Amino acid sequence: MPNHKSKLQPTDPEFIELLDNFAYEEVITHGNLDLKTRLIMIHTSTIGSNVVTKYKAMVSSALNVGVSQVEIKEVLYHGMPYVF
Repeated sequence: MPNHKSKLQPTDPEFIELLDNFAYEEVITHGNLDLKTRLIMIHTSTIGSNVVTKYKAMVSSALNVGVSQVEIKEVLYHGMPYVF
């Protein structure tokens, strides 16, 4: 994720390096989905996981790769009923 800055970097750089390599390199590049679809899926999973900071980061990242604001809203509208 471009410009991704972890708040834990100063206190635990080794953990953050492992996490970032996994989440932002290995997982995000695995498989045959295009990046836009992949970020929509990750965005959806953050709703179900109730991780607000990651949700915000995924919205920003999704917008950066061409996911529209309407698509972001649709993901939220379709995902919310299943987690409440």
